[in-house]
Amino acid sequence: RLFVIDSGPYNDEPIQLLNVRSEGPLWFPDGTKFLFLYNNQSTGTLKLDGTDLIIHPDKGQTWGYNLSPDGNLITLWNNRYDIYKINPDGTNLTQLSPNDDYSYSHSEFSPDGSKIVFSKRGDLYVSGQTDYEIWTMDINGENLTRLTSPDPGIKISNPKWSPNGNEISFIKDR
Repeated sequence: RLFVIDSGPYNDEPIQLLNVRSEGPLWFPDGTKFLFLYNNQSTGTLKLDGTDLIIHPDKGQTWGYNLSPDGNLITLWNNRYDIYKINPDGTNLTQLSPNDDYSYSHSEFSPDGSKIVFSKRGDLYVSGQTDYEIWTMDINGENLTRLTSPDPGIKISNPKWSPNGNEISFIKDR
């Protein structure tokens, strides 16, 4: 369920905007609507007043999503470990990750909106071990660039751009 409440001192009950399982609301930059996980399956958008619900088409169960800095694009990844982009109005669902046997996840737009950083299961993958790497690509899915090297048994994930776009932080875990 999706709620909103005034950020000031307590003066009212939260307002329920949607009565269906909803998770991880992200505000659009203009503050007029949300992007969220709808019914544990796909992304959706909803205006702040509870109107104009748009449920996005999906290619498998959505596991994560992010908004471009200007709010004009959404990047998401799914349970098939593919990365897509889609317009907020639900049009132009486009696969960005290569159509291969690797796993792609944790996509996020750069601060200027020109690139996407993401995690990719590396070339050293051995059954039972993970060896993820951090990569970037242009928002059209081209110019894939590896930023880290694979390390057997190490998972590198959750890349995040610095505010100026000059650095990328990530988690490295055995």
